[in-house]
Amino acid sequence: MESTETIDGADVVIPLSSVKQVTDRYANILYGYFLGKRLAFPVVDFFAKSNWVKYGLSRLMMNANGFFFFKFKTNEGMDNMLEDGPWMIRNVPIILKEWSASVKLEKEDIKAIPVWVKMHDVPLAAYTEDGISLVASKIGVPKMLESYTATMCAESWGRSSYPRALIEVQAGADLKRSVTVAIPSLDGNGYSKVEVKIEYDWEPLRCSSCCVFGHEDNSCPKSHQVVLNGEAGKMGDDFQSLRSSNQVSTSNPFVVLKDDNGDQGGITVGRVEKKVTQSNGKQDSDEEEVVEVYNETNEFMTSGTRPSSSRAGASTSSTKFSNG
Repeated sequence: MESTETIDGADVVIPLSSVKQVTDRYANILYGYFLGKRLAFPVVDFFAKSNWVKYGLSRLMMNANGFFFFKFKTNEGMDNMLEDGPWMIRNVPIILKEWSASVKLEKEDIKAIPVWVKMHDVPLAAYTEDGISLVASKIGVPKMLESYTATMCAESWGRSSYPRALIEVQAGADLKRSVTVAIPSLDGNGYSKVEVKIEYDWEPLRCSSCCVFGHEDNSCPKSHQVVLNGEAGKMGDDFQSLRSSNQVSTSNPFVVLKDDNGDQGGITVGRVEKKVTQSNGKQDSDEEEVVEVYNETNEFMTSGTRPSSSRAGASTSSTKFSNG
């Protein structure tokens, strides 16, 4: 089949009719991803089927690059699901966006992300929604209270070990580790001070140079580019030195691919089915899951959802702040 249209810089142009056909099939689709290491497909599968069926979730799949796709029966149900977010799976936020034919699947730089936070040693006098909100505001932007915490704030009775809140933190600042709270005395003569310790259920990777979440300083693409450029310059100098001293080997470079019997080893042509084995003898779970993905993708639009996994995802009932 030949392309009937040509575009500068492109080898193939997909017909508009094909794009429309796929777009119709992928109506009411969200795609999602995790910052850093993704969660396993069975965990996401179980969570989605347990929590999003009421919104009309009908199918889900994952591609080889770790992006998850969620198909809903109606656009209204999909919008309601997004509105009830943000969503956390095992305390890790999943970034959800609406799919379209023109979207480029890539993990964007995230400057703000919600995380569940525990506040230890909060004085009882601060156990009100306003008091907890004031403390949370020094950590980031308060979004909602855990249901147990909301009950404690309303009744001033219950588990008082720590309140728990969903707070949006910014990548431009270090994560807060403590907040000092001043409690005024009833007679108006001074204040008592208490240090509230902050614990994060999950901490996103943060780059202080880029001021984004998703990678750390030691894996920053900018710093790697500088290193690579320096290494490339050094290799160029070394290569010139070798050429000037006539030490460059001109033998067949493909000889190193042959094994002791003269056969070419170490190269597998076609789909790789072999699973990666780590130094400790355990199989790499991510590689195994990616192999499983190909069957899921082929059946995504023609079959029902996969059977629910026995591995559970975590969900937490909660109450949104009035200013959230």
